[in-house]
Amino acid sequence: MNKNRVIRIAKLLATIAIIVAVVTVINVVIKNSKTNLVTSDLKSNMLQIQAKCRVLNDKADMNNKIDEERKGTKLSTFKSEEQIKQEAEEAAKKAAEENGENAENKENTEGEQKTETTATEEKKEEKNDPDRVKGVAEIVEEFKKLNIVSESDYDKYYVLEDVDLESLGLDFRNEKNARYLINYDTREVAITCGYQGQYLLSQMGLKD
Repeated sequence: MNKNRVIRIAKLLATIAIIVAVVTVINVVIKNSKTNLVTSDLKSNMLQIQAKCRVLNDKADMNNKIDEERKGTKLSTFKSEEQIKQEAEEAAKKAAEENGENAENKENTEGEQKTETTATEEKKEEKNDPDRVKGVAEIVEEFKKLNIVSESDYDKYYVLEDVDLESLGLDFRNEKNARYLINYDTREVAITCGYQGQYLLSQMGLKD
């Protein structure tokens, strides 16, 4: 009786082990399928951007209207929060010096600083919300910190908004909290969010 019970337990454990192994294999296959699908869509989008921008740039070059006809906003025009804050402080300081700051102005300044501190704290709390939609300036700032594109090339890359993709005749839009970028000179395409450590079309082996 005890022997039969041991056999039954052994068979049960073997069955459980087989089920676990099968489930694990299925999960791996599904994960790989999703990964391949995402990568395929991303590559397809970037290739379409490359092709459209190549045609646009060639036409603009023929008409000597490169700057006028290129779609997007230069990466170099986006300022970091620190730069914006610094410029605002310098402007306020200059204005105070020109107007001759008095005690009343100082009190107003202190009140403004407290308000700014409160706003900054609220902004930090908001940034921790994973479901919020980021602004393009924040997206670009985070991308710059990755050093995917060297600072010397900021003037060569253009950030494409949804309206730019539409004007290029593309039927897809930017992903949430991400933007596509194009270097018209080298035809390199980038995406700010990246995927599995890949941010450039050339990293995927598909640069023209």
